[in-house]
Amino acid sequence: MKQIILLLALGLLLLGCTQQGGTGGYGTGTQGGTGTPSGTPSGTGATSTVHISGYAFQPADLTVKQGTTVTWVNDDSVPHHLKMNGVFESSTLSNGQSYTHTFTEAPGSYPYSCTIHPSMQGTVTVTG
Repeated sequence: MKQIILLLALGLLLLGCTQQGGTGGYGTGTQGGTGTPSGTPSGTGATSTVHISGYAFQPADLTVKQGTTVTWVNDDSVPHHLKMNGVFESSTLSNGQSYTHTFTEAPGSYPYSCTIHPSMQGTVTVTG
């Protein structure tokens, strides 16, 4: 039974990671992300993952090069909703779902939070 649940969760995670959503705005995403604006640098191919667990982002502070794709994975049993003002807003992520954004924004620090649990905060620092 545990193997079936694990396989189902893995299948849902993979399904969530392959769906591209939305149009316009900044970056790319799944679960309600947005498309890439014209004139932005192409991705570096680098990736990074932030796990949402225990009502916290792990790591809470992340430094990436411009063009890096970051994926947030909800490992909690409760839903979360990510928002980075002026950059992206995810849909509500249930357990096992993920949201992906490629940071084409200018170098700088970009704070974000869970709108459902405002005490959950993190920062992505983009370098050139």
